[in-house]
Amino acid sequence: MPGSFRLRLPPLICLIALLWPALAQANAGTPLMWLGAFHLLLGNFFIALFELWLLQRFVRRDRLHDKRNFGLLLLANYLSAWAGFGVLQLLDLGRWVDLHNALYVAWLALPLAWLFTVLLEWPFVWLALRDLRRSGRQALRASFLIQTISYLPLLLLYLFVAPVQLSMLSQTELSSAGSMRVPAGLQVYFLSADRTEVLVWESRGIQKVATVESHDCKGLELGVEDHTPQPRLVLLDRYPLCMKQLNIPLAGPWASVTGWPRDRLRIQAGKAARFPAVASSSVSFQGGFWPGDGLLVTAGGRSWRLATESPVLAWRVTYVQHLPGNLALFQLGSDQIVLYDPLRNQLALLGRGRSPLAVLPSPASH
Repeated sequence: MPGSFRLRLPPLICLIALLWPALAQANAGTPLMWLGAFHLLLGNFFIALFELWLLQRFVRRDRLHDKRNFGLLLLANYLSAWAGFGVLQLLDLGRWVDLHNALYVAWLALPLAWLFTVLLEWPFVWLALRDLRRSGRQALRASFLIQTISYLPLLLLYLFVAPVQLSMLSQTELSSAGSMRVPAGLQVYFLSADRTEVLVWESRGIQKVATVESHDCKGLELGVEDHTPQPRLVLLDRYPLCMKQLNIPLAGPWASVTGWPRDRLRIQAGKAARFPAVASSSVSFQGGFWPGDGLLVTAGGRSWRLATESPVLAWRVTYVQHLPGNLALFQLGSDQIVLYDPLRNQLALLGRGRSPLAVLPSPASH
């Protein structure tokens, strides 16, 4: 037929191409992460083909101008995908989403994304059907239908990966620090989310201990200067490496994690730094590089992974520290300080901040 073209890719091939990154195990990154990137860059091409095929099933094929309509649906898909990405940036979910409400947000995001797509692509579907004198209401019904069908594979995929990729939220018990087996005398120093204050968490609550003065350093982290008679906290920076005194002496004798040399930055991912008291423990913790890698836990002869990765939430596990009592202290995402007990499978959110550093009284002080 003049001015049009036949779809040469059957729907099954389109769906396989769309879902392939999630089915393949990559050496770097996670399936869900690669699926998101593929969706934003190339996946919309195949989705537009599939939606055009769906549209042709419900109207007469010889009345549709395929080339023009494919361009309209392709533009609609890229517009809705990137508009959704922009909306997420504007919402800045990290400011108000934490362990307490993240699971609800992760599941609510899918129907909201579907509704957003139906409404945003509605005008493009109307333009595709205007030669058939279809009304705006009929175009809305068509948009509803094709978006619902095209979202089904994504929903099935989401249901398949959610138990693993959202295990930090769905397979643990969220508790308070007061109900956990916290080591006696534990202090957790950390920077406020905006890196302007140094805070300390203790069993009685969170207190401010210092203000970070104006500086040229951008990637601040907390460390300990322990080669002086009076150990004290210091600020380290990644770009460039610098060290600044905070004048916060640590009461001694004290103990901190081993494995953080004072002349370099603390490792953000990898095996947990251990306190001397658990140096030979069979329990181990390891933070992954990607959000989907999460926290790898080995205890009681088995291993499991706790992760938080969804299309709207992706939280890395960093600054992992192995505390006495076989507890894990770590930073979740950009500003959540979390304590995990593998024996009871409990999580506790200690506060909002960055770069946690645990300090305990030394056994010599008892």
